[in-house]
Amino acid sequence: MMKIVGHTMGTPEATLLEAIDLFAELGLDGIEIICADDYPCGLNLETARSDLHSIRQRAADAGLIIAGLVPYTKDMNHPDARARERAIADLKRAVDIAVALDCRAMRVFGGHEVPPGEQGIALGWLSESLREVGEYAETASVQLNVENHMDTMATSAEMTIAIVRAVDLSNVGVLYDQANLAYMNSEVYEMAIALQGPRIQHVHVKDFYWEGTQRVAAVLGQGIIPWAQIVGALTDLGYEGFYSLEYERRWFPDQLPPPAVGMKQCLDFLRATQG
Repeated sequence: MMKIVGHTMGTPEATLLEAIDLFAELGLDGIEIICADDYPCGLNLETARSDLHSIRQRAADAGLIIAGLVPYTKDMNHPDARARERAIADLKRAVDIAVALDCRAMRVFGGHEVPPGEQGIALGWLSESLREVGEYAETASVQLNVENHMDTMATSAEMTIAIVRAVDLSNVGVLYDQANLAYMNSEVYEMAIALQGPRIQHVHVKDFYWEGTQRVAAVLGQGIIPWAQIVGALTDLGYEGFYSLEYERRWFPDQLPPPAVGMKQCLDFLRATQG
């Protein structure tokens, strides 16, 4: 049975503890938590250990797995070595937070997007930085997953898997996000899954449609992303990881219904893909 978790992207009006309670009420299996200083429904790198313990206990009491942590650090391929060192330190701190939460996976960005002529040296800096963080995370049994994401070096499935291969650690894999790939006009799902294959360790699930050139966020099944076929392809691949409802209410509050309604619709749709 697929494991479906809620992403705190979907609950910008709630506190983290309120989001935990909501996700449990909706019948989700777990929670994926944003780690950013500017987001109320999440954590920051200075969150006290006592607060982390309370969050971990609240999730456990609610029957939720803390399935992932989502930091926003991007300077791992910055030309300034000091900026890269700060980014590495921030990600190591995020790993420490993951351990305190008994969370075994963390999203990482593929650095900053760079012009084609600078990709070689930038990939070297990025892979070196992520390798250092990955080795640190490996000792704590934490998985790092590079997300298919705009404004990073991972703007295609091909480039994402190239980053993962350059890092060359067993605990550094892919966070597959077909909606991001579709928005960036990158690979269709068949090619994205074929390229990233068994290195896919986590999946973000969301939907959207186009109104002219405007991207409009949508409840699952009301957009252009063929989630039933994607779930089938991932099942055939043998994928057994989490499907995280990255309900984009943080960025598009006027385009999506409240999470108690919209995330429940997404959950029901995703479960129905299993037949």
